Amino acid sequence: MKPVIRFALTAGAGLALAASQLVQLPAVPLPSTPAIANAISVEPLPLTISCPGAWVEVAGEAGTEIGQIERIGQAAVSSYVGEGELETAPEILFQQSQHLSISAPNQSTELLSALQAQLVDRQRASGLAAAFCAQPATSGWFVSGQAGVGKESVLILSNPNAVDTQVLIEYHLPGGVTTERVAIAAGEERLASLAVSANLESTFALRIESLGAPISAAVQNRYSRGLTPLGVNLSTKISQPATEQWLLPISALATGYEQPTLRVYNPGAETEVIATIFGTNGVEVIREFVAAGSFVEVPISFEGEASAIQIQSEEPVLAGVLNPSLDPLDRAWILPAESFTQVRIPLSVYDTSLYVNNPNATAITITVLVQDGVYQNYQTLELAPFTMESFPVSGDSVRVESANLFQAALEIVDQGYAVIIPSENQNLGDELVVVVR
Repeated sequence: MKPVIRFALTAGAGLALAASQLVQLPAVPLPSTPAIANAISVEPLPLTISCPGAWVEVAGEAGTEIGQIERIGQAAVSSYVGEGELETAPEILFQQSQHLSISAPNQSTELLSALQAQLVDRQRASGLAAAFCAQPATSGWFVSGQAGVGKESVLILSNPNAVDTQVLIEYHLPGGVTTERVAIAAGEERLASLAVSANLESTFALRIESLGAPISAAVQNRYSRGLTPLGVNLSTKISQPATEQWLLPISALATGYEQPTLRVYNPGAETEVIATIFGTNGVEVIREFVAAGSFVEVPISFEGEASAIQIQSEEPVLAGVLNPSLDPLDRAWILPAESFTQVRIPLSVYDTSLYVNNPNATAITITVLVQDGVYQNYQTLELAPFTMESFPVSGDSVRVESANLFQAALEIVDQGYAVIIPSENQNLGDELVVVVR
């Protein structure tokens, strides 16, 4: 054992000797290098919006052609183009999904916006199918799913990209969630009746997610009682669950016949939902607890001609109102409105009213410009807190702007009934500052 002990002592002494011979060198400052800042402009991608196309009929006009699904008639597009030129001129009357694209650095509805409208007159479907032509999205929700007797929902998916993609579809039903995956080739569309996938449930929500590039999505609804068609609806407004949202306008178009129905779906934890109805003659508050993964449907009544509904909750929820019209006999789903400081909306040939809502606790000033060819008509109005105003508009387009946030929507009550809910059209681009040292 002695050699081992002697080796250990020798190693320890060597380490101590090495430590005693370490020399501390003075610190030498590094040469100073000035920082160089370079600004890099990132151009946004071309702005693309999508119109879902003409009415989709399932099982033929009489409903006896099982498995058949096809486009019927043509939709008409109304568009506004600011500075720049479209990559392809739009077809005014069209049947398949149509995509409009334009390249420009400053993007909004002031650069490009469009809506489509079609008067449907079939044996099992009648009414006005009209909607804003929205920007493609990678994911989002529709709360307006309905199936069963006298109710039908059709999903319209379109891929405006040069590459194929797969789409995940979640069916959120009262009894749980089911999923399916579909492939959509580049430049193609997919039409699907949702009755079987939704187990004929009268109430359900959809979540759509593209596993590739953004896609265009829309939900079409049809309503009937026996052989009598009760109305149609076309929704392009892809929603996200939120803790505060506004639904407008809810017009009293079927008083004494049928009430509007508020639908709330809670995809998360249990929460209390507070619906505040701001009518022209007063305010009403509805409170409902909504369990996780559950729906609540509440008939609503209000005094006056129209109202806006504020939805508040601690957990994010989805909300919408199905509003019936008696004359003309039709229906419209009213989904959450976006907040703007400026928005441009094209106008169709149908009789249209513009609704503007002030969601703020202070009064705001709104400027409205209606453009008809080379003629422009300006109007300025002041909106009191939590109030909504409306007035008829006709021409090519309408622009609404304010220094404060507001919501806007178009309501068509003509040969049919529809509510157009605009959304912002924009791809992000910016000027980045890169600092090199």
